[in-house]
Amino acid sequence: MKINALTLAVAATLFTTPLWADTPKSGGDVVVTYQNDVATLDPAIGYDWQNWSMIKSLFGRLMDYKPGTTELVKSLAEDYSIS
Repeated sequence: MKINALTLAVAATLFTTPLWADTPKSGGDVVVTYQNDVATLDPAIGYDWQNWSMIKSLFGRLMDYKPGTTELVKSLAEDYSIS
């Protein structure tokens, strides 16, 4: 009987905990930490992995790579032609 009461108490706590959560808020700051310093946020010169991962998450690109390939696909570009 004690096990059933304990199980019921734990289950009740788990199911009611989300009711205490704050409502989602828009805005605010996002803090991103890296082990090493990011040398630049200039996409024209930031080419190493540390800079590239930060730059790629901050800036939109006209073209992007299809995941896992070297095939270019449209990102911000609506259309393109190769001449």
